[in-house]
Amino acid sequence: MKLFFVSLFLALTTSIFADVNEKSSHNYSVTIDPELKLIEVVACFSGKPSFSLVAESLDAPLALVYARIRSSGKSLTPSGNIKLKNLEPNDCLEYGVNVERPYMAHDRRETTLKRVGSDLLLAEGIWLWRPESLPDNHQMFVTFSLPPGVSVSVPWISVEGVSNKFEMKLTPASWPAFTAFGRFSEQLILVSNARLRLSILESRRQIDFEKSIIEG
Repeated sequence: MKLFFVSLFLALTTSIFADVNEKSSHNYSVTIDPELKLIEVVACFSGKPSFSLVAESLDAPLALVYARIRSSGKSLTPSGNIKLKNLEPNDCLEYGVNVERPYMAHDRRETTLKRVGSDLLLAEGIWLWRPESLPDNHQMFVTFSLPPGVSVSVPWISVEGVSNKFEMKLTPASWPAFTAFGRFSEQLILVSNARLRLSILESRRQIDFEKSIIEG
């Protein structure tokens, strides 16, 4: 009888630790139109989210075209944040962001949304509604589906072997970060033990950065 209880305890303990260590993945799918005017996001959450979504820019609500729960079609209106309490387990939030023009009602930074020729540079905080906080065992992935010829540059970790998929670490919302969309190329430069991805907006030239660094 004692052996039974010990075995049961061990089984329960193993199960508990497995649940604690198991990673939950939240996945954002992002598309942008060929004119680089509308970003549409489908954010799908593992389990039932206990957090709200926030955007760093105070003008993000003005740029929001729509926000709705996929399972019910219910529209959501942010009030400082987007609450997810009405989502079903493993549900998704769908939202669209108008990036055709700058919004400067509250956010006076010119780089919040800026056109560089036909390319687009924008602050992460104007289009990305992200979890306010996440447990340590949660991961966030962002995958971009882009029009032909359009590239994206983001300050996140690329997922090896998957095109335009990135793991996004949750840094403080006040930290500035930028996204670039356009018809540019991205070049990988090795700097000591780090990897630097460099893009030049509104440029069709291919530059030998290693040669430029040596000659400079």
